[in-house]
Amino acid sequence: MRIPTSPSRHVTPVHLGLRSFLLLAAICAHARAQTDIISADREAIAADQSYLGTLADMIDRLPTALANRLPAFNSEGSVHAYSSPHLGDLFHSGYVRVPVGLRAKLTEHLAGNVELQSYFAHGMESGPAHGVSQLAFGAKCERLLPWPGDTGLAVGFNYATPLGHPPAGFSDGYRRFQPYVATTHMLVPKWGLLGYASFGGNFLQRTDLPSAFGRNQLHANSLALTMGVTREWKTLQLSLTTRFASTEFASDEGRQNFSVRPEVAIPFKLSRHSRTHFLLTLDGRVLCGPEGTMVNKGGGVRIMMRVDHAVAAEDYR
Repeated sequence: MRIPTSPSRHVTPVHLGLRSFLLLAAICAHARAQTDIISADREAIAADQSYLGTLADMIDRLPTALANRLPAFNSEGSVHAYSSPHLGDLFHSGYVRVPVGLRAKLTEHLAGNVELQSYFAHGMESGPAHGVSQLAFGAKCERLLPWPGDTGLAVGFNYATPLGHPPAGFSDGYRRFQPYVATTHMLVPKWGLLGYASFGGNFLQRTDLPSAFGRNQLHANSLALTMGVTREWKTLQLSLTTRFASTEFASDEGRQNFSVRPEVAIPFKLSRHSRTHFLLTLDGRVLCGPEGTMVNKGGGVRIMMRVDHAVAAEDYR
């Protein structure tokens, strides 16, 4: 299937990715140079930043696509590893997908992420017993804005490409370059109600794999606006995310879709001091698009481990 409009022959997602990385590096270099200038502002509004202590945990418990974009302000040197098996594949496919990812805070302002999506056969399958179907990586520069208070801003990109020849349904056959700007803001500090938003593009490049778009999935370059809220309680976290995407301004195809996704995340640990914890998620999604309205519900288990460099050094001593 041909995409109606895509970047020109000489401007591929790879070129866009390189240019965005250079721009991101320049932004982060400027941010580092300005650290001393804004330190006084940070001290002045320190009383309004108490939520930063729990912000990283709240962001981690959101869906992975959001957690990779939103400013979380982890401490420099912290590393977060995760895996989220697609348990629903056990009922719909002869393979089960097992993404394994890593998020790291490289400097005070720069964070990176990488994810490999592996798959394993279960039952009697004539194909390969296991493999890797996708590589995704990205980077973002995040800053705490002095005004308005309790507001974070991130600018970055993500890039994903299929690998090998994965089983049917595990890839739509396209590479994706996704630049974005994202923000968080504590809407009601008293309640711990966090708002978040992201605006960005999704630029496609065809591979030699068969084109396999899902129902209501946009078939061309698109722009998307995502907005949501989340709140944490002692034993669970609730979030509600809305997303509107359109190909109107990024291609010659005028199609849109809109989704609403509520989610409940219940974290638990095997021991009080364990750095590895599990996240049980229950979610639903209503998706309206060119092929009608879809209502889905699901759940899963995410295995997460976060190591803070400073904490690890203290434990070692």
